[in-house]
Amino acid sequence: MKLSARLLYRLRAIAAILCVPALAFVMTACAGAGDSGGQGAAGAWKPTRAVTFLVPGNPGGGGDLLFRNLQQFMKDKHPDVKTEVVNRPGAGTAVAYTELKGENGNPHILSLLFSGLITLPIDQKVAYSWTDFTPIAITELDTQFLVAKADASWKDFDGYADHARQKGAMNVGVAGASSRSDISSRQVADKIGVKYNPVYLQSGGDIMRALLAGDIDIASLSSQEFIGQLQSGDVAAQLTLSDKVVPIAPLDKIPTAKDVLGITPDGVDFKGIMTAGGLSPAEKAYWEDVAKEWSASATYDKHVKTSLLLKNVLLGDKATQYLKTFEDNYQATK
Repeated sequence: MKLSARLLYRLRAIAAILCVPALAFVMTACAGAGDSGGQGAAGAWKPTRAVTFLVPGNPGGGGDLLFRNLQQFMKDKHPDVKTEVVNRPGAGTAVAYTELKGENGNPHILSLLFSGLITLPIDQKVAYSWTDFTPIAITELDTQFLVAKADASWKDFDGYADHARQKGAMNVGVAGASSRSDISSRQVADKIGVKYNPVYLQSGGDIMRALLAGDIDIASLSSQEFIGQLQSGDVAAQLTLSDKVVPIAPLDKIPTAKDVLGITPDGVDFKGIMTAGGLSPAEKAYWEDVAKEWSASATYDKHVKTSLLLKNVLLGDKATQYLKTFEDNYQATK
């Protein structure tokens, strides 16, 4: 009986849950659950069934947009490889990454590589570390911004700071604990001398909806998550959470935290792709080749341009070294 790719994916997830160290025979059975696919005599490998893009958040966020673009690239250039974007929000990003850890040895699943994968396990106890996975590529940099409704009672960040001081708190929507939006927003709240009151939501789309509904005063978002509403006049970007202006119109008109507050918050994030851990060199090489091809494509260029991102491509070992340096630097702040 031939099983569908979706059913196989679910069965492997169940198998991963059942793999406990106390049962040697179960561990032996689970060791083959990764299904490494086809590998030729020369060591080449390519997917033999549908590939899952596991997004740790709801549709509309930066990670979701990245994988939708990669999915379009695969349809155009590798039509024989079927892909499915699966949004898995919950506990920030922990639900998705815990699931990915259970897919060890499976080259048919990819997920989002970003700073929260490193910072959250340092700040909180979770069931995974970034070293449990296989970094494939860092592909982009995006900067966080503080964004308010266009019809807010204040017109700029100084006005918002006065508003927050009157309320005694900074009520801000952020995308998960220990994310760049969370860390940089907390730094701003400390600087203006108010209580930090984060509202943790699952994606940029969720944050934008909360902002427009009036459920939060201000939102920490990346450019791709608010550019549409900025262009339509529904929101106003009031602060760049960095010490440098993003050199892309209209982001280059938004004042920086360095200029307004004299601080350099940690508001610049990286994003990329990774797979489960335990891959063979041939499986890893396949996805690195895909990332290299994608990052040189018109499809990727459109993603970067429309989302107002900065291109920053690091493949394989260079991406891994970047992550190690990032981890060391963040650990040094603790």
